[in-house]
Amino acid sequence: MPHQAAVTIFIAAILVVAMSGMAPAIDAMRTRPGSSPAEVHGAVTPRAEGPGIEVGGHPVTLHGLEPLAEESRARLIRYVAGHGGELTCKELGRRRYQCRTATGWDPAAALLMNGEIRAAVDAPTEYLRWELTARRARAGIWARAEG
Repeated sequence: MPHQAAVTIFIAAILVVAMSGMAPAIDAMRTRPGSSPAEVHGAVTPRAEGPGIEVGGHPVTLHGLEPLAEESRARLIRYVAGHGGELTCKELGRRRYQCRTATGWDPAAALLMNGEIRAAVDAPTEYLRWELTARRARAGIWARAEG
């Protein structure tokens, strides 16, 4: 019997270690259909249906930006690939996420500063400032803009 108890404890320890790495997957499984998780992490891919991106297989709309057109989406994916290859995104409400690269950068800020996209009407003040700076520098889409 002592040997059997030791084997049981050993198996239980293995299961605890194995399950500890599965916490994000378990949390994702708990998410109700049609709802969005509070945090997602993973590689960035084009959204299967419509404009935008997926992070770790979850549809993500970047907070503070207008919807991503195909060209902006491709630039975002390249940017993330050059900064660790993955994003961690926290939901701020209404299925809008603020994301960070593995190196700590905000990809929405990078798009705005380079004039790759417009800020949304309800964007944070700093995003609006970054867009204005890009406009004044005539960067990206603003190089073609009038006035």
